[in-house]
Amino acid sequence: MTTSLNKAKDWAGRLWAESAALWAERSVQDDNYRRYVVEPVLLRQMKQVGLNSSSKIIEIGCGDGSHVVFLRGELGKMGLNSVHIVGIDNNESLIRKAKEKASSVNNARFEVGDATSVEATAEIMKSTGQVDLVIAMFLLQDTPDLEGVLTVVQAILKKGGHFIALVVHPNFAERLDDTGHLKRYGGTDLPLFYMSNSGLVQWRYIGYYPILKADGPPFYLPYFHRTVADYRDAFIKKKFDVAAEISLIPDCGISGKWREAKIEPFYESLWNVYWPYILKEPSSILIHAVNGRGATIGC
Repeated sequence: MTTSLNKAKDWAGRLWAESAALWAERSVQDDNYRRYVVEPVLLRQMKQVGLNSSSKIIEIGCGDGSHVVFLRGELGKMGLNSVHIVGIDNNESLIRKAKEKASSVNNARFEVGDATSVEATAEIMKSTGQVDLVIAMFLLQDTPDLEGVLTVVQAILKKGGHFIALVVHPNFAERLDDTGHLKRYGGTDLPLFYMSNSGLVQWRYIGYYPILKADGPPFYLPYFHRTVADYRDAFIKKKFDVAAEISLIPDCGISGKWREAKIEPFYESLWNVYWPYILKEPSSILIHAVNGRGATIGC
């Protein structure tokens, strides 16, 4: 039987398939945002996990492998060269890009897999077992099945293992919606609001989230809107202990220098639909949680 959730997954998959090439070849704006805003906070949280030489990490929704390559380099600086990272994504073209990008990187591999499917993840876990850390960078807001992702993450993680997720800040998405830059889904085949049978909010509305390009209008990725409280409640319902919620906004002193130097996307330009809110409001939020249940799957 085709359900609203399956229809939403199909729609999101088609949009990602249309945008995958643009994502893999996206210009410097996204790289700069991650380098200057995201990665320093991600590293601080990762250092609190207590990784050691035998630790294992999985990134779900790894895309073109940029974060796996970055983290593998940082782990080397921490003396953790033996830590193995597996990147999972359900888009085959992005996994091919990831393998190319990481061709000279040791202890990193990539597999095609659906982060909402316990069965697909179990196949990958046959060679990894449960892991110490799962990372999801800007994945949760573009999947309709938040409950499915959290179920898989809990299965992947050891009891007491850590989950670090970064999502578009819901308030920033609301700002883009108010200004007309986030387009609402216009179809009538999907409900405006959808809750799982367990009472977990899967989405409050569906939209097309703009991703910047330097030389033209943005392209779009699927966006499933939830509030910060929705994310928090979902983690709690799935028996995660939320250790930290960190809203990410550039330091005003540093961001002023970025603007003067015209480092994208931190200054006004023709196609920068994030301006000026990118400097004024948190545009993403990091959630660091600990697996309190220690669920397992057959593998």
